[in-house]
Amino acid sequence: MFRREALELGPVPASEDCQQVDGINTDYYKMKSECQRYKAQLETIFPDYADYGCQFSIKTYSHDFGAYMEVVIYFYPPDNFDDDPDESSLDYAFFVESNLPDTWEDTNVRHFEKYQSSAIAAQFQEV
Repeated sequence: MFRREALELGPVPASEDCQQVDGINTDYYKMKSECQRYKAQLETIFPDYADYGCQFSIKTYSHDFGAYMEVVIYFYPPDNFDDDPDESSLDYAFFVESNLPDTWEDTNVRHFEKYQSSAIAAQFQEV
């Protein structure tokens, strides 16, 4: 059976404030709400995630001062026992991680195929 792995993407876009875990005044409703909004934003920005076997989700982690939540992208790592492993799920997860939005206002759609085409073109220009 294939094993999924998760790559943490944060609770909100990088330049935005988020609910902090402090052990006393943590608003878990707000934390979950922020993560749900961020997950929806990522699903809009990266519309072809399912085509690569990926899934956005919210994951809860333990912390000394309580629990915290982050949005993750689940992917299938290449099978080490396969002679011709399919790395598209892993590649897509890293593509998402490298192209995350900085703000809530960033709604530009990012397509993996366009990224791959421009990366290949850049390799030929370097030669």
